[in-house]
Amino acid sequence: MKTRLLSCTIRFTLLPILALSLVGGAPLHAQDATADLAKLIEQLDKLEEGLSAAKNKNNASAVVALTAAMGNDGKALELYFDCMHEIEFKEKGRKESEFRDWREGPGKKMREAGVARALRLQCAYLLLSIKAGSAKTDADRAELVTGLGNYLNDLVASTKDLASARGPLNESVLKSAYARHFKLDVSLKTTVPWSERAGSVGEIYEKSILPMLREKKDLAGLSAAWTKRITQEGMVAAADSNDVAEKNFKEKHLPGLQWGQAKDAFTYGTNKGAAGTAMLRLIQENAARFDTTGWINELRQLLLGKPAAAEETADAPAPEAAK
Repeated sequence: MKTRLLSCTIRFTLLPILALSLVGGAPLHAQDATADLAKLIEQLDKLEEGLSAAKNKNNASAVVALTAAMGNDGKALELYFDCMHEIEFKEKGRKESEFRDWREGPGKKMREAGVARALRLQCAYLLLSIKAGSAKTDADRAELVTGLGNYLNDLVASTKDLASARGPLNESVLKSAYARHFKLDVSLKTTVPWSERAGSVGEIYEKSILPMLREKKDLAGLSAAWTKRITQEGMVAAADSNDVAEKNFKEKHLPGLQWGQAKDAFTYGTNKGAAGTAMLRLIQENAARFDTTGWINELRQLLLGKPAAAEETADAPAPEAAK
């Protein structure tokens, strides 16, 4: 593959840029105390512009490689091997023979179908994370929400294939071999609410999708997202070979999701009577199974037009991160 051509890193790109911090060939810290502050500010601005340009160039290289890799499991696997070759062997001065031994030894387990699928999903989510790093407008956020929805469809559909290979998806995507190879662990900063874990359906909704929809006060979008989240988390639980997972979802986790959906309907909708009635019904239906004190206090505060304090919901069942 040609991904090795993309392995130029930020640190190499920045070397000529950092030269801008020199004034008249001398280091900034060596300048006379009477140096023109306006000139220093101008140089600082140029340095910042250069750093930004270098980061954008680096991210663009990552986008090209990740877009190709997310095409199928095999391409994601090959990119993974290229990244590992670079960061774990070449950069550390290890021999080519050591890389070949690793690839044909411990690296063989990465060729398993489930692991390769996890790597492909990791590529797809890292690509979305790069987009999240430059999302500034409502249109950007809407595109991200759509992209995350498509990603979650793929993730949930792959649940059974990932049964014993979720490791890469449970860690921060910025710790992945892909992110480290393209130095995204250093350069990537998201501008929107974001989950770094690519494998948690619940966390992606809770930290990324729902907050972006709440910022827009998009009730229709929130309602649809909650409905889809409930369906998808239920599918993940049902796919577990252990029947206990599905039972726990229905009895312990589902009521918290339904509460969250009703709460958003109350907060962002106009029919607060219907939403409040739905929340009251949830309290009645679940009072015999767990302590609903937090829910009662939260609903009371909402009805009084006051935001519920965080500690008042501590005893209420909260949505758990999906497996």
